[in-house]
Amino acid sequence: MITELRRLVSSLNIMASDTTMAKFSRTVNNVEQLTSSLAAYVERNENKLDRTADNFLRASGRLGKMLNRNADLVDSTAARFDRVSRHFEDFVLQLDSISASARRFADVLETEEGTVQLLLEDRRLYDDLRQTADNIDDLITDIRENPSKYISLKLELF
Repeated sequence: MITELRRLVSSLNIMASDTTMAKFSRTVNNVEQLTSSLAAYVERNENKLDRTADNFLRASGRLGKMLNRNADLVDSTAARFDRVSRHFEDFVLQLDSISASARRFADVLETEEGTVQLLLEDRRLYDDLRQTADNIDDLITDIRENPSKYISLKLELF
């Protein structure tokens, strides 16, 4: 074992230059200072740290009791939220489909040979339909970007 230790020391001496040893020494000093500062801080704030730990344990216990008392309510709320989110995605897809259909219909109105175009005597219907398609596109974009604006989910634990 002593032979192995001598080999290790010899290897360290070969690898360690004066610069490396100086850096290592500074690092050890910094760690010692940090440890000393940390110990002083803990000693100065021991009562506060104990109170904080006690408060955390009490709050954790209360939260656990509250969740146990309201487990059924929490579970049903989570299930409801899951159902709503699935239906919301379907709703957005349907709006997207309506928007695409309205856009295609508006495009058909643009052709001069179409039956619908021949029935039109002025541009008001076309302009209104085009505006409706644009509004639906804007609504879909806003729903995707701000779903909470359109779905209100209230969670009551008590």
